[in-house]
Amino acid sequence: QGTLNSTGANNVTGSIAIGYNTLTAVTSGDLNVAIGYIAGDAINTGQQNVALGFEALSTATTVTGATALGAGALGDGNVTSDANYTTAVGLAALKAMTTGVGNVAVGAFTGDSITTGAYNTIVGYQALTSAGTGVSHNTVVGYRAGYKLGDDGGSDHSEQNIAIGYLAMAGGHDTVANNTSNFNVAVGNSALGGGTGASTSLTGNNNAAFGHNALKVLSTGGNNVCIGKDSGDSITTANFNTLIGNGSDLSAANGENQNVFGYAAIGVGNNSVTLGNTSVTDVYMASDKGA
Repeated sequence: QGTLNSTGANNVTGSIAIGYNTLTAVTSGDLNVAIGYIAGDAINTGQQNVALGFEALSTATTVTGATALGAGALGDGNVTSDANYTTAVGLAALKAMTTGVGNVAVGAFTGDSITTGAYNTIVGYQALTSAGTGVSHNTVVGYRAGYKLGDDGGSDHSEQNIAIGYLAMAGGHDTVANNTSNFNVAVGNSALGGGTGASTSLTGNNNAAFGHNALKVLSTGGNNVCIGKDSGDSITTANFNTLIGNGSDLSAANGENQNVFGYAAIGVGNNSVTLGNTSVTDVYMASDKGA
């Protein structure tokens, strides 16, 4: 253990190293702080990094401005200068990161499989934990939110999703590469695929789910809007539907272009509008006019 400064053997300025083999490879990198067993041990020219914890930031050499707080945080992937200013807080957070730009992860095991994925904001225990290596532009907040969002190894990286809530967008096939979903918004516990089974792929795009269990078992369905607790909770492959109201749902799990409004209202059929549930006896277009 010791303190490195401009008069030290490695001729670096303002760096602090505490722990076995911390900052031992530094050549010209200044203003680094590393505390913990082999924390930041490979950094040579990287500057202004903070590594706190067992093997935190332990394989990076040239990265600048990275913050790794927690055992194994940013620890396995040889974070390069492409990923400057990455922040990982929590046990094994972003541990496989290599070149991904603009990522922030807070929570144990958050985004721990992501390598090249960029611009993700991840908060919550095991959020985006089993995610594919290239998932990008996602905002995920909650316990296991986005847990299995995948990367097909080609052009589909599960991008531009917002998942907020316990298990929001957390379900899908155990083979993570089968779960490629894009441009979705899920707000609510288990919303938008949170309950999709382990043998079913989650590939729905352009959906919006607001409410506990809204679109809970979605698989391939797209362009659906569900607002309300349990709204659309039976939808799997349906497309182009709008449901507003707690417990509102389609006439079938694969329904299309059904517009359903009201508490516990159920769609009648495809290409239809349903106003109200079975208890509704009158429909008014104005206070003094019937429909």
